[in-house]
Amino acid sequence: EREICRSAAYGVVSFDPVRPPRKHALGPAQAAAKFGRPRTIPETIVQPTTKEASFFERAKEHLMRKELASDKSPGTRRHTPQSEFLKCLHLYGGGILSKDELILLLRSLFMQGHAPKSGANASGGTNNPQIAAAANKLMKEFEKLLVGRGPYARQQSSLKDKSKYGSITCKQWDSSLCEDVTPSYKTYPSDYPYEDFFIHSGQTAADASVLNTSVVCVRNEKKTSSSKMRILDSLEEYDGVRTRRNIYEEALSKAGEERFEVDFALETNASAMRQVQPLSEEVSMLKDNEEKEGQPIGRLHYELRPRSLLSTHIGAIARLYGERGDEVIHHLMKNPISVLPIVFKRLKEKDIEWRRARVELTKHWRSISESNYEASLNVTSYFNRREIEKSIGHDLLTEECKRAFHFVKKPKE
Repeated sequence: EREICRSAAYGVVSFDPVRPPRKHALGPAQAAAKFGRPRTIPETIVQPTTKEASFFERAKEHLMRKELASDKSPGTRRHTPQSEFLKCLHLYGGGILSKDELILLLRSLFMQGHAPKSGANASGGTNNPQIAAAANKLMKEFEKLLVGRGPYARQQSSLKDKSKYGSITCKQWDSSLCEDVTPSYKTYPSDYPYEDFFIHSGQTAADASVLNTSVVCVRNEKKTSSSKMRILDSLEEYDGVRTRRNIYEEALSKAGEERFEVDFALETNASAMRQVQPLSEEVSMLKDNEEKEGQPIGRLHYELRPRSLLSTHIGAIARLYGERGDEVIHHLMKNPISVLPIVFKRLKEKDIEWRRARVELTKHWRSISESNYEASLNVTSYFNRREIEKSIGHDLLTEECKRAFHFVKKPKE
């Protein structure tokens, strides 16, 4: 068993007995419907923000003060103020403590810590104004951090996104509330909520002094009713994504988008295949070694190392299975030793299939490019054709005939 465990390079192998599933544990299909697609396999823990990391560093320094330590040095470090602080957070994260109970415990811990029962520091830091001020400051900051995560934080973020300026672009702002500084820049609206959109974690006063929070760059919109002038005025004003100059350019753009989609799918599939191949080979080798060593089949437990599969690889694998892609990803997270060889085989088959399809599509794209490229350069072709169609229209020809007939009868008029 030790030799098999040491032979794994991309994962962690163990022969520990598998724990039975919990009573209300979600299956792969239910987990996919509830949590969606993970970003990495295995999932990485949530990283602290700059403000949170700074708070925990200062809290650690505060709890290591001599005034908050006990007279009796413990034999182990289990009961230091820092360890008690982490225990309180763990109980709160497990749902045992409520928010109010956590704040009450931490306030007492920051004020007194493990204060001795006798001596000069019998009351901990309650009689020390410096410790009391530092504890009150830490508690105020901690209360703000508590509402920065969880349902309340998601609710506040959703409200900000649905607010007046959170759901529109700067082009849709009311120009009457902005001042034109230059033809290309204007100020933010007078009712713009700076405190909601310009407060960032870890931003210092020096950062705020050099960052632009007063003006925004906008396009120089020229008000003209002529669509021809809007398209032909300047290349800077031309937006090739929203407006096509003629049908030939539209055909070229469509072919380019199709080519991009096919190339993107092929490259991401190839990247996922290169990433999964060593994992699949290692899993197959471990299975063979387990059978050769005479071990009971099914005892080997395999877990991937952190960041073994990233979001691009996960997206490529999920694309292969369509609507059931997220469910397959959760199967892969739960039982990689069985799912990895199947996924690798599927990736390999799709790579061969899509490369053959790209060869056939390339011929079609080449014919579209050759037949539309020169015509797409003629920007005025669409407008010239409309003018020609108007000049030979039925109503215009009828009017010209009436004028000619009237001129023949009364040439002087």
